[in-house]
Amino acid sequence: MGEINFLDLDNINTAKVLMKLSTLNYEKKDNSQVVVHLDHYNVVVNSFNGSLTEMIKWKGYDEEPICKNLSKLIIDNQGEAIGQVLDRYINKYQVKGENLQEKEFVKFYYVSNPTNIVRNQFGRSWINYDSQLKNGSAIIHDSADGYGIWAMYREYADYKQYPMYLERYGNNIMVLKAISDENYIDLGNQIVGPKYKVIKKYAIND
Repeated sequence: MGEINFLDLDNINTAKVLMKLSTLNYEKKDNSQVVVHLDHYNVVVNSFNGSLTEMIKWKGYDEEPICKNLSKLIIDNQGEAIGQVLDRYINKYQVKGENLQEKEFVKFYYVSNPTNIVRNQFGRSWINYDSQLKNGSAIIHDSADGYGIWAMYREYADYKQYPMYLERYGNNIMVLKAISDENYIDLGNQIVGPKYKVIKKYAIND
C-alpha cells in the first residue's frame, strides 16, 4: 500500500479523510501524526506541515456536519497536535456501547444496491446488510474500508413526518442496539459506529 501526504489530496479525498478521522477510522502514530487508510493509500496527516490549516478550509459542513465538530475543535485549539485534538474529540463525542444499552436506533437501508447513494462522494457506500444477517447472525458491521454505520436515535426516525428519510436512505428499516464493547460517535440525533445488534427488520410497506 502506497503512502501519500494529506496536503497532496484533492478536495474529495480531503473530505474522505475528514470523514475517517471524524468516525475514528485512523491509526494514531503519535500526537503529531496519524495515518488514514484510503483506497490504496496510507494518508499521512502531520500536525506541523500545514495539514491542519488545510483541513479546516474544507467547507462541506452542510453535507457532513460530523466533520464540522472535528474542524471546530481544530480551530478552537490551534497549536495543538492532531493527536491531542483527536483525544479532545473522543472525550467530547465518543460513547461506549455499554452506556447505550437502554437506547434503540433505527437504520433506513436499501436491500439492493441503489443507483444513487446520498453523499457517496465522501466515501459512503452500500452495504449488503441482509447478506450479513444470513445463517442466524444478528450483527451488522461496517465494510472493510468504511466510515462507520450511521443510525438515528429511534425518537428522531419518524419517516411519516419526514418521508425524505425513505427517499434518501431506503424504505427498509432495522431496529438496532449498540454493542457493549464497541465505541460510537454521538451526534445528538444520530450515532455512528462499527457494529450493531439487529433487534428486528422490516419493509416500510409491510
